[in-house]
Amino acid sequence: MKDFLVRFRANPAGRFLLEYFESGASHYAAGLAFNAFLTMFPLTLGLLSVLSFVVSGQQAQQALLNAFPPAARLEILRTIRGLSAHAGTLGVVSLVGLVWSGTNLFVSLEFSLNRIFGLSGRDPLRQRLQGLQMILVFMVATLIAVLVNAAIGEVPAWLGFLVGWVVLTWLLFWIYRHAPSLRYPARVLLPGAMLAGLGIEVLTLVFPLYTHLTQQVTTYTRGFALVFVLLAWVYFLAQLILLGAVFNRSQMTLRDLVPELDHPAVVALPKDAERGSVKA
Repeated sequence: MKDFLVRFRANPAGRFLLEYFESGASHYAAGLAFNAFLTMFPLTLGLLSVLSFVVSGQQAQQALLNAFPPAARLEILRTIRGLSAHAGTLGVVSLVGLVWSGTNLFVSLEFSLNRIFGLSGRDPLRQRLQGLQMILVFMVATLIAVLVNAAIGEVPAWLGFLVGWVVLTWLLFWIYRHAPSLRYPARVLLPGAMLAGLGIEVLTLVFPLYTHLTQQVTTYTRGFALVFVLLAWVYFLAQLILLGAVFNRSQMTLRDLVPELDHPAVVALPKDAERGSVKA
């Protein structure tokens, strides 16, 4: 058994798999997914309210709905349209919810990534300020998706897959670059962002196989099943986001930018360290 583990760790794929479980990423993903699920509705409504000032409401709805699994889109669209009668009040509440939920999600992301990289966290004020930046980045990514879809119209599936991968890679790269309390070189963060972005695009293609199991449920249990679909969706997303971070951590270990992952110690950073970078 010991010889098998030695050979398994010597294999690059085996070493990465072991590092993923040793990092605790699978446990952090559950907490991240729970926070994402709680912030999903106010964050979506807030983004929709803001993006409606830039593009048409229908385009903004379509772009945001594409971020959800197909089985959940119809119910989410019905909910959004059902709230349109209270657009004025909803707009104010949505903006407040956008700021609070978006910054909460960033705090959860920062905690998970800092634990993977063995870093201490920022102070609460800096966390919220960074969270506001993440909201802006989400808006830009959504706006890019809307403009690209409007520009290219009906496209082959492979081209839509490629465009989605590029946008996701950019968004994930920003998260890996700015969410941890220490900024690492861009060249060691891009591979993990590409890997996680590819994984999310593949998940989008195969997730309907999972949701197919809920198509035969009765009307009375359909809303209950929708909760499980969305929870499973955000859980898989969280796993893929942190998987990309662990991949980056693995590459940094090989370059001696961070210590070994077996028992990562929490590194206390000097004040304002997040404005600096680790240089290879």
